[in-house]
Amino acid sequence: MINAQNRRDKDAYLTYKAEVLLSSPKTVKRDNTHLSHILNWAGDTLLTRGASIRPTFPAYLVAQTELAPSTVQRTLDVSQRFLRWCVERYPNRYAPKRINQWIETLHVRNLSQEPKTRSIYTCSDIEAILAIPTRDGTLTNFRDQAGIAFLFASGMRIDAFVSMPINCLDFKTMPPTIRQWPTRGVRTKLNKAGTTMLAPIRPLMGLIREWDVLVRSTLPETALWYACLSTDGTNLLDKELASNSRDQQLRLGLKRLCERANIPYRNPHMLRHGHAVYVKSHSTHPSREDAIAYNLMHGPRTVTQIYTAATEELAREVYSSLDETVPETAELRMESLLRKIIHEEFKAHRS
Repeated sequence: MINAQNRRDKDAYLTYKAEVLLSSPKTVKRDNTHLSHILNWAGDTLLTRGASIRPTFPAYLVAQTELAPSTVQRTLDVSQRFLRWCVERYPNRYAPKRINQWIETLHVRNLSQEPKTRSIYTCSDIEAILAIPTRDGTLTNFRDQAGIAFLFASGMRIDAFVSMPINCLDFKTMPPTIRQWPTRGVRTKLNKAGTTMLAPIRPLMGLIREWDVLVRSTLPETALWYACLSTDGTNLLDKELASNSRDQQLRLGLKRLCERANIPYRNPHMLRHGHAVYVKSHSTHPSREDAIAYNLMHGPRTVTQIYTAATEELAREVYSSLDETVPETAELRMESLLRKIIHEEFKAHRS
């Protein structure tokens, strides 16, 4: 049985995150899941007496749940932030000195003996995905390949990308401009507006442009760039709003294409990491890290960074200076030709 006061404190904290910190509904929902563990652990005991509960909360998570080590650590981190907020909000009930000592014990050392590694997507991974034949009579692979290439070249968050309408992408500028504007329906983190750009990575830009030509010639500019398809995958649908689960289509497409390309599947967020590593390694501009942070729409973390934050002009300068010497492979050139043939057949079918 969960203590009613503990539940009220948790609900108040989540409301604060949503209304004051403007955390996204996904973040609030995720934190609610993490905090459910500490409420279940405490049962009918007030969290203000958490230091006396046995087994301890970290020991409970490790021994009595089936959470992955990374999830255990994340749960402890969220719980610490929640309890510190309670101490600040309700100092009379949460007795700061005693509670703070307990909060500091909410961690697990050496939870995994394996070193933590982060496997990102590389440009060669994306080229392997783009070289997969699309000759299946549908637009499904073509659309997902274009989406994967776009995520790597732009560094966008997946939810922002799948909700981006055609009119937010401008190929008239160099590098191409992306208007990540919530006023146009783009679902950015914290509803932050930003004008970012595509890195001019030659092997990727050809496919991105091909898909862009297809959707612009078929759909109104207010329709989604990562367009919805008919059930049989042969027609583009004129839809302007992305469903809340729209990103799942791209995640499934990425997993399917990784399997076909014989490369390990990783979370789509690793495309964003891959973008940052690619730009950093292919630019010699002294301000490239500031430009990457700008393009990823990362907020400044210190007062100094607030005054030295990169501008759109600086980011454009850095991205324009990228090394474009990576050649297109023969497989990519052949696939580009075949896609053009598919385009003509698609147009002829519509007419």
